[in-house]
Amino acid sequence: MNCILHIGTTKTGTTALQNFFYANQSQLSDQSVFLSDILGKPNNRLFTLYFQRFKKDRWAATNNITNPKEKQAFFKDFEERLSDDIKQASIKHDTFIITSEGLSLRIKNSDEIAEIKNFLMQRFDQITIVGYFREQSDRAISGHSQKMKGRGLKISLEKFLDKEATMQDYTYNYKAIADDWAAAFGKENCKFRIYDREYFPEKDIRLDFLNILGIPIDRSKLDFSITQKNQRLSRLQTAAFIKINTLVPYSHDPKSKTGSLNKKLKNAVLSLHSLNFGTNITSKQTEVYRRFIELNTNFFKDYFDGEIGFKEPKKTTTEEKVFSLTEVEGLVSDIFEALLPLMAGTGDLKKPGMRRQSKD
Repeated sequence: MNCILHIGTTKTGTTALQNFFYANQSQLSDQSVFLSDILGKPNNRLFTLYFQRFKKDRWAATNNITNPKEKQAFFKDFEERLSDDIKQASIKHDTFIITSEGLSLRIKNSDEIAEIKNFLMQRFDQITIVGYFREQSDRAISGHSQKMKGRGLKISLEKFLDKEATMQDYTYNYKAIADDWAAAFGKENCKFRIYDREYFPEKDIRLDFLNILGIPIDRSKLDFSITQKNQRLSRLQTAAFIKINTLVPYSHDPKSKTGSLNKKLKNAVLSLHSLNFGTNITSKQTEVYRRFIELNTNFFKDYFDGEIGFKEPKKTTTEEKVFSLTEVEGLVSDIFEALLPLMAGTGDLKKPGMRRQSKD
């Protein structure tokens, strides 16, 4: 049986693939493609966490894991159960898919990659590494939204691009990521792609990935209606999230009252249609793109024969809109109706955005 190991590298693309695969799990299984529930559905996060050195992070805090020994206890029998799953799958299936963004975000040294290789080599006939690489400034803008939502980030997009989207950050150094995985598994076993819909069949990453599998797949039996939910924050949502994360701090601790309130407030903001306005863009996107030109040139030379590269971001201008007093009045009403019950602890969210009509 062959293994397709998708190392992520782009949150949006990985989420789209994961949702698609597990929504079609039984149909794919009928066509000789296997996805394991043991890895963690749908993000296969447990596979990454098992091989990653212990780290005090959000996952560890959520699972009350404070040291390597407790992590080892959490993953008791994980390797044995996964090995049994692979063995059983090999009886009727040709391809075993593992897809986890964490493989490029959390696995950052050769020793961890070597352990993954040793584990897979003992259980599969062929291993193919798949990675989709997204132009760094575009990825950083998406990452800003995700860290606003799930990690309590409280800085503007401009400051985030200056601080995080640098060559010193491994997750943006695509040459280093590709080199590390190619060194372990062999360059000939790596299929690297640009994350750009223009390069995908019918502009769909799912079709591109199905082509990589190299086996006949009856697309008519698969459900392509599942859409990815990893949407960027709007300008107004971002402004709200910065204040929420600043004044009601996010916490990894699931027992934290402020952490719980932080999540509820942000969910309330996301449910407000009136705040879903304005594209989060910045002139710094071009600056970030140029920051990586030399590194990316070497990356594409080594893994794409230098034939293609990332497209320079289009120059955009900040959207401006003049709101009428009536629109502002409705916006203020929506916000207070959504947030005050949560702040006062008087109950659940009451469908914000749907203002009650005055009886007067």
